[in-house]
Amino acid sequence: MAENKNNEGDEKDFFKKENKKSKIQIGKNGITQSLIEEIRRQLKTHEFVEVKLLKSFRQGMVKNGMISKIEELASKTDSKILSLKGFTLVITAKNKKTRNNKSFTEHNNNIYKHKKI
Repeated sequence: MAENKNNEGDEKDFFKKENKKSKIQIGKNGITQSLIEEIRRQLKTHEFVEVKLLKSFRQGMVKNGMISKIEELASKTDSKILSLKGFTLVITAKNKKTRNNKSFTEHNNNIYKHKKI
């Protein structure tokens, strides 16, 4: 349990230090063309975009359906999913690199290599 908390803290620190992230909420209208355009606009100015899936969006949706909608959103916005916790996901542009030209996954792997477990 304590190990998981440390990993979450490292992830939060990484997002805070690197670049301010934009926050977008998806509600009852779901994934619309205007939402896709807004996320693309935000990805041009911010390295990360945090997307919160509101209860009105996920209402009546099974977990597999929600995962497919998230993947659809990522493909339509030309982005990749960095993190999914609960009903909040963090995405970045596919072609962007983070932290000294390393992807988030590479960065996390380096953190965990150096930590004593």
